[in-house]
Amino acid sequence: MKPLLSDGTLRLRAPEPHDSELFYKWENNTELWDTGSTCAPFSKQLIDDYIANYNPDIFTTRQLRLMIEVEASGNVAGAVDIYDFDPVSRRAGIGFIIDPEYRGNGYGSEALLLVEQYCRQRLYMKQLYAYAGVENHASIKTLENASFKRCGKLRRWICTGFNRFTDAFIFQIVF
Repeated sequence: MKPLLSDGTLRLRAPEPHDSELFYKWENNTELWDTGSTCAPFSKQLIDDYIANYNPDIFTTRQLRLMIEVEASGNVAGAVDIYDFDPVSRRAGIGFIIDPEYRGNGYGSEALLLVEQYCRQRLYMKQLYAYAGVENHASIKTLENASFKRCGKLRRWICTGFNRFTDAFIFQIVF
């Protein structure tokens, strides 16, 4: 059996204290706030505390954050979040970010494939789902390249400003 969380190009790993600068950059990039639900900046101290108190037990916290590391350089290309983990129905939501410096290399789809393998083989899950705004073409392509299927459209799902909303697609992969 080949190793989990690594494929020779990427490795998924737990957050480390030195990752706090990246989290700070990503979480405070207001251009990305519309893709999630962030509405206020994060302090450096809050991020440092998060990493210091990080609990990787998905059965307790119902979530897991993994850093996407390029094996050849050791540089972090992004992060993947498994959230809303439901151990009874054996499903979870998935979100991801690829640092702008590393976009266009297929790292997002590759990381999602590693997460899928981990969820199937170690967590015994049966499915993952994700949301992507209808205008978020990069995320849509990443999900489709990782074999996620578009299975619905949610109207006015993402708030993009005062009284402005955009639709989102919901994607699912069942294994």
